[in-house]
Amino acid sequence: MLLRTCSNFRRFKISPVSSISVRNLTQSEASVALRPFYFAVHPDRFAKDPVIQSQNEKSLQIFNGYLSELFPEPLNARVKPVQISFSILQKETGEYQKVLIHLSGNDPQQIVRTALEKCKLSTDSLPKSSPKPSFSSSQSHWSDFYGSPPNFNEHDYGPSSSFYGQEFMDDFGGVEFNMWMDMDDIGRKSRKKKSSRIRANDLFANLSKLREVAIKKAEVHQKTTVRKKKSSRIRANDLFANLSKLREVAIKKAEVHQKTTEILEDDMEYLKRKTGVSNIIWEINWDIKYMRRAIKVVKQMLSSVPKDYQETIIYSLNKRKLIFGRGTYVTVDGSLQFGADDVPEKWMNLCLEAHQRRSKMKDLEDITNRVQKMLANTTLIIDPHKNLVKTVKELHTIYNKLGYRAKNDAQLQSLVSNTLIEIVSPYGELAIARDGILQIPSNVNFNLLKSFLLDFAPMSKKLHSTIQQEFERTDRLKRDCVQELNLASLTTDSGLDLGLVQKTIQRLISNGKIKSLVSGLSLHITTNNNVYVMNDGRISIPLDWV
Repeated sequence: MLLRTCSNFRRFKISPVSSISVRNLTQSEASVALRPFYFAVHPDRFAKDPVIQSQNEKSLQIFNGYLSELFPEPLNARVKPVQISFSILQKETGEYQKVLIHLSGNDPQQIVRTALEKCKLSTDSLPKSSPKPSFSSSQSHWSDFYGSPPNFNEHDYGPSSSFYGQEFMDDFGGVEFNMWMDMDDIGRKSRKKKSSRIRANDLFANLSKLREVAIKKAEVHQKTTVRKKKSSRIRANDLFANLSKLREVAIKKAEVHQKTTEILEDDMEYLKRKTGVSNIIWEINWDIKYMRRAIKVVKQMLSSVPKDYQETIIYSLNKRKLIFGRGTYVTVDGSLQFGADDVPEKWMNLCLEAHQRRSKMKDLEDITNRVQKMLANTTLIIDPHKNLVKTVKELHTIYNKLGYRAKNDAQLQSLVSNTLIEIVSPYGELAIARDGILQIPSNVNFNLLKSFLLDFAPMSKKLHSTIQQEFERTDRLKRDCVQELNLASLTTDSGLDLGLVQKTIQRLISNGKIKSLVSGLSLHITTNNNVYVMNDGRISIPLDWV
């Protein structure tokens, strides 16, 4: 009877206590739902803060990679849980908020929902889940789902009125079956249950087995607790306590960095002689050893290509800057940027096409003049190391979007007069930088731009008139601090509030306890809340150190 019941159950593969699975989110639906999330965390929006830009770029790559693994069959995907972090801009306060997202499981809809909710974004664009109907062995529930109860033969399933038969239920101890459950798994579980000789509540028998395991786990827990207690004694931003620990580490790293720099300078001089390149710049926050590796790859590329290719590459670099950063392109000033994480083939193709790509520089000059006239001949700030093609496209976009209305609006012309303006990517926002520069996205709406200028154009002019004095005062304080504390150097992150930087430097000068600990070292002031040694031997100090 049991064998007949099992075989028939496997053939029908249905159960009165099963549940119906809902449809999974498709990849296209996920892309649509995530549009506000991508806009909020996109790295191009944080061009003024390289640290946040790099963090968001890496986290976005991990997020997209995790999500792509879930398609087209989420249930078969095998992905490891991972935690990522983004920084997003709070419109109300104008400050950055850190968002932690834990990626786990293989439900794409839950992953998308979590990302949106963590960033406080709407989840209305997510498709609504259909209810999961459940039904029991009663005839009425079968009728609800199938329309009429299935016609099962009593000869096949036994004389009992139960769907499975009482004999079947007795053998398996009342186990509830899922629609997709494999009967082999059920059999194994049943045999395992019967073969178990130790009852779960048998204290003596279980203690005999578990004593050694408990002792080992207690020892591991004790060691972990001790390490945590030791590490928690020093606060992350406690400057004096951390300097006592980190001074020797900083000295050793500085020595290694100095040796690496000397070797690197030799490699750079060779490349300058070989190609006539005017300067070599490392614009990415990676360790300097990667710069040396990149220069070696350039030297190998020159030696391995045919002679006519070699001459073209040398000509493309001659009297130009060579920049290593993110992305491979010709810059606004005609220099070449090699993507530090790109393959050498991309670098070589850029050199071979450099002459053709630099033809866009004439187009840049023309569209820059037209945009300046459109905005009352104001000064346009253009980063010389920005992507040439991308910059030309952004300037054309804003000119086509605002041209006629901006030229004929007297109020707008008055507002933008004598200001500094930077045209940023479509992913950017209307903003005023700390140095008074007005940042305007290339796809800006005319009415929004006018409203923004009414609020911030006067402030921009005032900031710009005073910012130079603040820069000079900060530089004087830096020089005084280097001299007072006998530092090798003192640097700061770009874009920091100059008032906060000045207060931090003044606190360093007035603190007598740290002078002996920082003497001869290089310090770097940053927004990072931890005191730590950087790869080049500088000690990173938070603005709010204690």
